[in-house]
Amino acid sequence: MDCLRIAFDNSGNDGLKKCPKIEPKHYKYRLHAFFLRPYGQKKVCNDEIEEWYASFFDVLCFSCILGGMPFSSSAFRAFYATRIGRLAARFIFMRLRDIWSDVRHHSLLAMGYPQPYLSEYCRQSERTVILSPPSQDAVAWPDEGKNLLGISKPTLLPFSYETFDRILIVHALEFTDNLPECLQECWRVLKPNGRMMIIVPNRMSIWARTEKCPFAYGAPFSFAQIRDFLVEHNFCVERHRKALFLPPFETKLMLSLSPFLEKIGYMFFKTFGGVHIIEVSKKVFAPIKPDRGSAIEAAARILIPQKPVPNNFGGDEWKD
Repeated sequence: MDCLRIAFDNSGNDGLKKCPKIEPKHYKYRLHAFFLRPYGQKKVCNDEIEEWYASFFDVLCFSCILGGMPFSSSAFRAFYATRIGRLAARFIFMRLRDIWSDVRHHSLLAMGYPQPYLSEYCRQSERTVILSPPSQDAVAWPDEGKNLLGISKPTLLPFSYETFDRILIVHALEFTDNLPECLQECWRVLKPNGRMMIIVPNRMSIWARTEKCPFAYGAPFSFAQIRDFLVEHNFCVERHRKALFLPPFETKLMLSLSPFLEKIGYMFFKTFGGVHIIEVSKKVFAPIKPDRGSAIEAAARILIPQKPVPNNFGGDEWKD
């Protein structure tokens, strides 16, 4: 397939939900069982814990400085060529394969920069299409064989309704300028029985705070935030996993202990995973048809009255 390039006008609508910030002077925090929460509140849900901790960590680490900054395709390739990048792709694909073990007889659409996770899926799927945003200096992929990559704006996909069985989104939602329109387009091209996989950085992770990896650029999400976006745009969350529990430090000790740290983190520290891996399905509503009522059986024989019928045109005479 030849490389597809489509140019569109830039829209100024910002669909990203603002993350709530908690000022340290208004709240007192204490460390309790690996998370932070206010004094005096004993029972809180997991979503509130994530919001409190992520907001406090945002203020503490000034992570909002990197929010919205672009990340080029050459920078993605340079990161995934390093040892820590190859480990990150390996651990993310392990969780991804637990959910999507087989994509045979399915058409696959991959958006963003999903190339490190497609080597196995390209051999299985019936058809694979990769779309990169115009802001990236994308090149043809794979290096050998037919090109599968095209360039298109994620808010206006060049496909008809219900085209793909599977959609994989990696390094895309955190960089988009209009998240609602992007999700609407994904809903439009996804088949009714299809599945969509989203990989976005976790706000509570240290991976979202270091400048040496692409997960620190763009807008990170807590699970509550990305779940609310998906539910508002007619998606249903089916499964949720987290990956990247090892620190993003390329030292010999960390690299040698990375399998152990990833296993321990997945078992005991799931809140601090580097990325969210979310599988969603498409909500399809049945059409409403006008009610025609229920049929009532009528008598097959119609009885004719035997008494005479008055003749209204002949005075008082009766006509049989």
